[in-house]
Amino acid sequence: MFGGKITTYRRLAEEVMDRLGGLLGGGRTPWTGTAPLPGGDLGGLALPAFERAMADRHPWLPPPLLRRLARSYGSELDAVLGGARALADLGTDLGGGFTERELEWLRAEEWARTAEDVLWRRTRLDLRLGPSDRPAIAERLERLKSS
Repeated sequence: MFGGKITTYRRLAEEVMDRLGGLLGGGRTPWTGTAPLPGGDLGGLALPAFERAMADRHPWLPPPLLRRLARSYGSELDAVLGGARALADLGTDLGGGFTERELEWLRAEEWARTAEDVLWRRTRLDLRLGPSDRPAIAERLERLKSS
């Protein structure tokens, strides 16, 4: 399977599994239509209420950064922050509020391997950051691979 859009990926995946299930001697009732994506379980809160709860929990985060992180990572925000209690705990700002801590999390948890992977496929931050920010991200990724 290839192609498709973000709006149809669940339906396409269920169709593939239906076909494979038949070939492999089993099948399951489709369940993905109601399953939240990673970070999508906001504890029953709407996004604005979730953002307020995160602002209360992390008052040290600047509001624009908190908003971007909450919208990007949802309920995985605490894991992304990794116990940070101050902005300095997130490491160097690699551009536009994108920090070393976020990059480390993307590499460890979302298998990001290149600056393009981080900026386009994982965060879409390339729409906000300039070309001059990419080398710092690529350099930090290389250091993470070495460690």
